[in-house]
Amino acid sequence: MILSTKINSKILKVFTIVILAASSISSNANERDDKYFEAIPMSSSVSENEEVRVYYFFNSNCPSCKKFSPELEVWQSKMKGKVEMISVPFAPYASWEWSSKAYLGGLELKPELTRKELEKSQDELGIEQVTDLLKAADVLSVATGEKRGKIMTVLTMEKMNQSFKKTQESASSFGVLGTPSIVVVGRNMAYRVSPEFGLTHKGMLNITEALIEYQNSLKKANKTRE
Repeated sequence: MILSTKINSKILKVFTIVILAASSISSNANERDDKYFEAIPMSSSVSENEEVRVYYFFNSNCPSCKKFSPELEVWQSKMKGKVEMISVPFAPYASWEWSSKAYLGGLELKPELTRKELEKSQDELGIEQVTDLLKAADVLSVATGEKRGKIMTVLTMEKMNQSFKKTQESASSFGVLGTPSIVVVGRNMAYRVSPEFGLTHKGMLNITEALIEYQNSLKKANKTRE
């Protein structure tokens, strides 16, 4: 079977947004409009006809992400059809790089792979931290059903290094420092929500939902004026 050379379409959207956000983050990184989130002005973002996007920066090695996951799944079910959430791996520590690559490699092998499936596979194997190639291959062998040799080939390709680099850059462009973090991208504005603002996991979801509603209300107001 010939391996796909296409970057997963969901991750590709993140790479595109990096370019849009990068020009403004440097001058606005320290400006917070509210203690619950950071507002990031953007020269361009989602189009008027697009839904508000939500990016979830996570890492399967992150204990807080694992605790957050059940609440997030319930929230995603509640918001289904209202907003698009894209899971993006982020490694705030060098030792978490292989965990990020495991998710990216999993998408390469199985485009429909979910964050939940990856986390479940890691738990089934009793691997608390994916910190090397072999552990990443073990987790993906369970998550995708592919052979370890094929998985290790995918994980060590230069393309994977570039994909990992781009997801790291996407996090940096939004000022993401750790996991879990949520970024809401609307028209000409993005908002970063994370525990660093003193929020509980439930609080993060409440703020995220409020920001989505706010952006949707702006869209409705613009259409009314037209």
